[in-house]
Amino acid sequence: DETGSDDSISLMYAKEADTASTVAVKVASTVETVNIAATAEAAGADTFTITSTNLASGNIVVTGGHSADTLALGTLNKATTNVDASAYKGILTATTAAAGAVTVSANGTVANTITTGAGGDTITLAGKLGTTADTIDAAGGTDTLNVTANAATDFTNVSNVETINITVSSGETASFATSADAGLVAAKTINVLGGNSLSKLTTAGFDDGATAQTIDASGFNGDLDLTLAADALDAEMTIKGGSSSSDKVSLVVAGVDNKPASMTGVETLAVTSTDGDAASKVDLTNVTGLTKLTTTFVTDSAAEKVEYAKVATGVTLEVTSAETADNLVVGMTDASAADTTLALTLKAFGTAGDVLNLDAAGVENLNIKNS
Repeated sequence: DETGSDDSISLMYAKEADTASTVAVKVASTVETVNIAATAEAAGADTFTITSTNLASGNIVVTGGHSADTLALGTLNKATTNVDASAYKGILTATTAAAGAVTVSANGTVANTITTGAGGDTITLAGKLGTTADTIDAAGGTDTLNVTANAATDFTNVSNVETINITVSSGETASFATSADAGLVAAKTINVLGGNSLSKLTTAGFDDGATAQTIDASGFNGDLDLTLAADALDAEMTIKGGSSSSDKVSLVVAGVDNKPASMTGVETLAVTSTDGDAASKVDLTNVTGLTKLTTTFVTDSAAEKVEYAKVATGVTLEVTSAETADNLVVGMTDASAADTTLALTLKAFGTAGDVLNLDAAGVENLNIKNS
């Protein structure tokens, strides 16, 4: 009875189907859902193509299949606004045609190819993503990608997604690096979610470029360990730490463009100097929740200078010097007070007899510890 509000029709592939095929499916928009049951035959890696131009149902639900096969839906009818292939074990390829928002779900453990349109679309990759490199192009609109990460996650082929929600599996480490983070670089918001006390999210050399970006781990229960590219902690970057007391941001500092829009809830900031740079500066005006600030001067033929502005009282500075005359300049937030205190831990020197040049104007109490 296609006059109802919840009508459906089913397309079932034979269990023994192991040869690529193409079928054209025509369904009126009065049938709300088309259910597709893919073959579980695992003899080969076959592509089953459905010409969907005249499949006008609002919902397409795909189940069954196996990881080597591909279900190619092509360009969908403009009436289709929801594709749920989260329970399909194979690869999904689809391009939506709806003018408004669409939702697409697929199996994240295989390399899907999904393209959506101008609406505010939501794409969900079900299951643990692992190292699979899905191809996602969300085109126009303000779009969201949901994934579950448990390994060296690859966003190389992700584009035009404004918000990426990364749920980290309990007890596992998810990571991404500059060679595989193109989709993350362009995202305006990266939400880190889930996990437990044994979970971790790490980055290596991550750089948001010119994108005004927020990395929000306030809903994450594990450790955040972000290694940024040189000068990536700038006016375009906002970082929110999570519930862990061990969240850390590391970067190589060069020049003076090192003032984040905001950084909250991150306990440790680890700064490494650049060879021969005698004029680098990090401004902590918009940083709260910091408890430890580490500075590592690199070995070079000349000493370096690292300057900090607006260091809050209670933050412990740890310093590793590599050359005599390395220069650490510390500007305290409460430098105008009569009892400003700086706690400094000296971790190591390059050679015996090296001298660290410390400038800390306005500090009345200097507590130095060798470690």
